[in-house]
Amino acid sequence: MMKRKNVIVLVVLCIFIPVYAQTGFQQNIKNLEKIIHNLKKYDFYEHELNMNTVENTIMARETFSEDCLSHTKHENFYCERIFLDGLQGKTFAMMQISGSGQFPYLTIYTYDFHSKKYTIYFESDYRLVIPVTTNGKTHFIEIITNYDNKRLIGYALLELNNKAWKEQYSVSVSYAYALSEEDKKWISEKRIEELANFDYSFLGYKEDHPWEIRIPCDNKTIIGKLYLTSVGYLPSNYKIEIIGNSKNVHYFDESKWGFYTVEKENKHYLVYIGMGEDKGDWRSSPIVNFYLNVIDLETMEKVYKNYLQAKINYHY
Repeated sequence: MMKRKNVIVLVVLCIFIPVYAQTGFQQNIKNLEKIIHNLKKYDFYEHELNMNTVENTIMARETFSEDCLSHTKHENFYCERIFLDGLQGKTFAMMQISGSGQFPYLTIYTYDFHSKKYTIYFESDYRLVIPVTTNGKTHFIEIITNYDNKRLIGYALLELNNKAWKEQYSVSVSYAYALSEEDKKWISEKRIEELANFDYSFLGYKEDHPWEIRIPCDNKTIIGKLYLTSVGYLPSNYKIEIIGNSKNVHYFDESKWGFYTVEKENKHYLVYIGMGEDKGDWRSSPIVNFYLNVIDLETMEKVYKNYLQAKINYHY
């Protein structure tokens, strides 16, 4: 009887613990903004991690030396004490966001009782992970984004075991737009996704991210030239030029995320999405919320503009 009870307990635990962990993961995603806001900075733990306490290596000197310290503090995203299986000494996760690309770099330091110094236990590049400690154990939530269009792709719950990431759960996201009847005259949700992914197969381009797009419209030609992003705050985009246009169009002084033309009642219109170009516009970076713009290619006047906001759906 006792053996049977033990088996039942094990079965229940095998079901309950993963479900409980997944529920906690979902709750942490909902609270992620607050979690990030409460993360401590390096300043808080400077007395723990410095040139006197960290093993003297090139990495340490480039991080904690007097000449580099102000730069380290400027680029620091967080510095948190964490708790990992198998590590007995104090352990800290320190993330830097560096360069114009705003790339994340994680370093985990743990105290070595033999050398009486903090040593580097683990390093990870280009993964934006947030430490979350529950019941004395730290997991990490990875925020997964598309560098090309700056959109959120999803989240993953990670565990660090034996200096390797192990994914436990993940969630993906999709985007939905409540288009008005007027919006639908110019754009569809399908077309938004095509533009966000630089998919111009609807114009006959077989490969995504075509370097140059040409659209002939009567006596004008719309040309878009691709700029692939190299910075962390701006998505890839197109610089639009209209050949055969005699009027100055200040709207094209900035790059656009995507464009195409629409013909209605024998008139041609240029439709493009952008981050906001007029005074008072809300400025946005990811291709998530944006301005829908329509220009009459005969008069070169903007005949329609609307700010479209996405609803993000989570798929567990």
